[in-house]
Amino acid sequence: MVLMLIGLALPCVAAERPNVLFVLTEDQGQHLSYLGTPGLKTPNMDRIAASGTYFTNAYVSYPVCSASKAALFTGHYGSTTGLVENTHDFFVPAEMLTDAQKNNKVYQRIRIADKFPTLIEVLKDNGYQTAVSGKLHVAPNEKFPYDEWFRGASRDRVNQMIKASKAADKPFFFLCNIQAPHRPYRNSDTTEIGVDPAAVQPPAFLPDTPVIRKDWAEYLDYVQVADQRLGVVLKALEDQGVADDTIIILMGDHGPPYHRGKMSLYQFGTNVPLAFAGPGIPSGLQTDALFGGVDMMPTLLDMLDIKSPKTEGV
Repeated sequence: MVLMLIGLALPCVAAERPNVLFVLTEDQGQHLSYLGTPGLKTPNMDRIAASGTYFTNAYVSYPVCSASKAALFTGHYGSTTGLVENTHDFFVPAEMLTDAQKNNKVYQRIRIADKFPTLIEVLKDNGYQTAVSGKLHVAPNEKFPYDEWFRGASRDRVNQMIKASKAADKPFFFLCNIQAPHRPYRNSDTTEIGVDPAAVQPPAFLPDTPVIRKDWAEYLDYVQVADQRLGVVLKALEDQGVADDTIIILMGDHGPPYHRGKMSLYQFGTNVPLAFAGPGIPSGLQTDALFGGVDMMPTLLDMLDIKSPKTEGV
């Protein structure tokens, strides 16, 4: 696996497996103050990137949400699993789906085939307490049997999740979906934002005009909002004394919604931030090793000393 090649394997046994916090932002390209993005300040993301290993050549398998996530959580391309475009986001456990949701034509058609185990299924089978926040946006829900579901990753809610894993005497896997910087951004005509349009530098393939600078500043402002939400979750880890026992993965699901970005296969649409930090992971390392979306599940399982599942006929 990619991480094994640079020495990120964790010498762990099942009883001592670390917790995993997987932070997945929406519609964020490689834009961090850690990378020198003009006008942007992301101290929490920078902290993860600088304290662990950062991948400059991380690419998702698809430049759209559902298909990208499905590849991350199966280790297979959508052309193999069956989830190749956006499906519905029914954010409830499978047993709480309504008949209308279960029978929805899009939900029935755009889904992962039953024979492909997901990361969540494998982790649950290997003793992890699992939780998700923000969004699911993959299907079917039966293949994502999280123990806990909550829309907002508030400090109190994350604290409760960690306490529940301690009470169960299990490590936790927490998929923290942060829906920023997905549009709509904060409107700087009516709301004070944290980024100055005069300080930013839009991508070279966009016209450098006041309108584009304003919109780009609003995008970067929402990246900062995502960073603030991440800070709340990191504080909860510290509150509960588990920060040193937790692998933290920071990743974007695909690029920003601009020309050559989201919904396109240009680099701007598929090249995303990716950092790993935590026990056993080299600190202060930046690598240009290639990382693809389908690498995530087998790599993480390898790090946790869990055997990747075999799928018959694949």
